[in-house]
Amino acid sequence: MLRSLCLAALLTTPAAADCLTADSLKTGITFTRADHSVGHIQTEGRGAVVNYVTNHNGWYDKRTVTAGVFETDFTASLTEEVMVGSTVPEFKWSFRPKPAQLTAGQSWTGTIRQVESSTSFGAQMVEHPSKQSSDMTATYTALAETEAKLSGCTYRIMPVEATFAAQDGPHTRRWIVFPDLGFGLETKRDGVGNGLIALTAG
Repeated sequence: MLRSLCLAALLTTPAAADCLTADSLKTGITFTRADHSVGHIQTEGRGAVVNYVTNHNGWYDKRTVTAGVFETDFTASLTEEVMVGSTVPEFKWSFRPKPAQLTAGQSWTGTIRQVESSTSFGAQMVEHPSKQSSDMTATYTALAETEAKLSGCTYRIMPVEATFAAQDGPHTRRWIVFPDLGFGLETKRDGVGNGLIALTAG
């Protein structure tokens, strides 16, 4: 009897209960990055919605993602200053060919069509919507898997790196993908890192 109780206690320790599973994404996951910004990711439709900043008043960085790292809709305002005379631009990306979930050693190379939409305001607040399109080429490469410990739990992780050849010059980005959990989060952009330091349910 005592042995059974001890075994039950071990199976229900807080550390085990707090570790994320593939189902956690349905109810939402909170993450913290190295700059102490707190974000949230949750399943929506066939993809997921990531809010990279939820703890800075007036700041937001919202992205809709498919297949872990391929962002299809995003907008951001990382400042408390209010834009005067126009709205914050919104971006949509479409991919050719259609990307799929990457596994270690795989790459995706193709064309991204970017559509940027915004609205400016003229006299008497008359709206003037604008839309601009441009193309870029990109390669996403999944690297070898390893493990990382976050918030007391060990997870399988896979870095994904991407290079972009756009009209305004080359860009690079990096994500950490959690294959067992079904999502990825950006950790570096154009050489500037912002790694993950915590990952919890909720």
